[in-house]
Amino acid sequence: MSIEGAILTYVLTAALAVSAGLVLGGAPLTTYKRTGFIPGLLIMGVVVVVGFALGARAPWMGPIFAMVSLLTSTLAAAAEKRNESAFANETFWNRVIAVLNVRRGVPLDEVGRNVRDPEL
Repeated sequence: MSIEGAILTYVLTAALAVSAGLVLGGAPLTTYKRTGFIPGLLIMGVVVVVGFALGARAPWMGPIFAMVSLLTSTLAAAAEKRNESAFANETFWNRVIAVLNVRRGVPLDEVGRNVRDPEL
C-alpha cells in the first residue's frame, strides 16, 4: 500500500471512530436504549471486516479506531450529563470523571443512603 493509501485508510478509520464514539457515547436514555447502539455496532463491524481484509498492510487501524472511539464516546457521554440536574454545577472535567467512574448510578433514598446496601 502506498503512503497516500495508508494515510487515507487511517483518516477514514479515525472518522469512523469519531462517528461510532458519538453514537455510543451519546445514546439517548429511553426505553429502547439498546437500539441506539446498533449504528455504532454496525460501524465497528465494518471496521473489523476491513481491518481483517487489509491485514498487515494497515496495522494501526485497530488501535486508532479503539482509542479515538473510546475518547469520543467518553467526551460525548460527559457532554450528555450536562442536562442532568445532579451535574448542573459541575465542570466538564468533573463530568468526564463521573463517566469514567465505575460506581456511578447507585440509587439513593430520600435521606441519601444507598438503597442496595444501606450499611454503606
